[in-house]
Amino acid sequence: DMTGLMNAGGYRAIRQELSQGIVQASEDYLGASQDADFLVKAGVAGAGAEIAEAFGIPMAFSYPSPYTPTRAFPSFWLPWRRSWGEDYNLLTHKMCLGMMWWGYGPPLNRWRAEHLGLPPWRSYAEMLHSRRRFETPVLMSYSPAMVPPVPDWDAGQHATGYWFLDPPLDWRPPAAVLQFLEDGPPPVFVGFGSTRSKNPQRLTRELLRALESTGQRGILAVGQLVRLPAPPNVLYVDEIPYGWLF
Repeated sequence: DMTGLMNAGGYRAIRQELSQGIVQASEDYLGASQDADFLVKAGVAGAGAEIAEAFGIPMAFSYPSPYTPTRAFPSFWLPWRRSWGEDYNLLTHKMCLGMMWWGYGPPLNRWRAEHLGLPPWRSYAEMLHSRRRFETPVLMSYSPAMVPPVPDWDAGQHATGYWFLDPPLDWRPPAAVLQFLEDGPPPVFVGFGSTRSKNPQRLTRELLRALESTGQRGILAVGQLVRLPAPPNVLYVDEIPYGWLF
């Protein structure tokens, strides 16, 4: 709900909660890294670069969407995808990194000074640049078929394909899912993870229309959708291990 972000009190509360979360995540990261041979720093969570620097542990950055600035497309953090040219695209990446650092940087800098005796970073870009001499790779956990590599990225940027957790050892696919998969060609799967929809019913209707117009079968994860009446070529599921399904 963005309404709470539009007043000063709500913003301060969110920023305070974010600051506390960053400190706690950094402390947890430090505790879990004592015997580590390799670190993975995911997004803005945890103090991976700080711990790697302090203890000489190799590391990689990991992101679920492109973070490395590029002239090829605008930042995925923007709510719109339209591009107004290469200079604009690059500016959006720098702007979004700057906005993230505004909330993320101060508590991280305080933590790194208090726990590791390290000087403050001035920006997110400086933190990324500090790892260049170590040739720290950037692992982007999506398919290169969705976002192909772009010419202005260096060789350290890797679209690895999607990362899936293995299903629990005792997990068995529901009979309805097995039957649905056997009844026809491979379906399209649609799920939105933790993304919130303002109008789940409208989103579900649009998906049903899209499957109908393209003649595709579909498995729809209910998380951000609703179980509207659907034809036999559509199956709703509450949750399903992606590694098994794909």
